[in-house]
Amino acid sequence: MTTSQTTHQIINVTNKATELYNQWLTEKQAAEFLNVSPSFLAKNRCYAKNEDVIPFAKLSAKCIRYNYYQLQNWLDAQIQAFKSEELS
Repeated sequence: MTTSQTTHQIINVTNKATELYNQWLTEKQAAEFLNVSPSFLAKNRCYAKNEDVIPFAKLSAKCIRYNYYQLQNWLDAQIQAFKSEELS
């Protein structure tokens, strides 16, 4: 493999990561990413309070989107909170 091929592969991976970083997911895609059901996300939007709310954008009554980056940050915070509770 030549240096230019390696560089090209790195650029492709970086571009794909950037696309995902800025990607807005549908409710179904977000549910798959978080390994929960779409109805769980709907219930979370209605009943969760404060930091328990999974971040979303409501574009219209039937158009809900989730930002990949915000979901990843929320998930990381949940994992950290769980680890902190486990150590206590």
